[in-house]
Amino acid sequence: MKILEADYQTGANYHNRTLEGQFKYPENMKVQLKKDSKKEKNNDARMIEYIFNIKTGQLVSEWNAYDKHMINGKIDSNPADYSEDDLYQIANTESFNYGIPKGSHKLLKEYEKTHNKLDISHPEDPALRDAATDKYVSERDIGNSKDSGNYVNIVGAGGEKDVKAWNKIPDREKPKKYKGFVKWVKEKNDKRQFIGFNEYMKENK
Repeated sequence: MKILEADYQTGANYHNRTLEGQFKYPENMKVQLKKDSKKEKNNDARMIEYIFNIKTGQLVSEWNAYDKHMINGKIDSNPADYSEDDLYQIANTESFNYGIPKGSHKLLKEYEKTHNKLDISHPEDPALRDAATDKYVSERDIGNSKDSGNYVNIVGAGGEKDVKAWNKIPDREKPKKYKGFVKWVKEKNDKRQFIGFNEYMKENK
């Protein structure tokens, strides 16, 4: 039996969508279960993304919404029948596909764009998810270009330590603390982008 390894070091901005202009800090974290493979042919690497609310530990999933709108095994596809929380769950849902993201590991060149093609630039979403992602939008990742945003994963290489460090911060202080964290990451983005919130707190107590 092969064990899938947990990886926290891929961006989760597409799973932290908010209403336009309301992003303050990430509420969700991505736990990616990965299986690496260096085979040039018949590569059996796999990618599974679970999304959890950092504060509550609850799964964020479109199926939380669909389960409430299923009749005789069929899902109601009318966005007007879904609540704000339902649309939030659909917009920020988990992902399962055969694309292989880089994360914290290296890929053979021929597999570098498989995740993008299957998970981001994939065939059209159903109209229901289109409605959800039109309403709930993602913050752009930090970077050096003029259209870069202010998104950085709270949970990174530190995993559970990052979760605990973040949850110690009172809710009223989180927006300010997150701004400080983003500034700190930007100082050495190439080394700190996925290092996690716990390392920031160790240097900025």
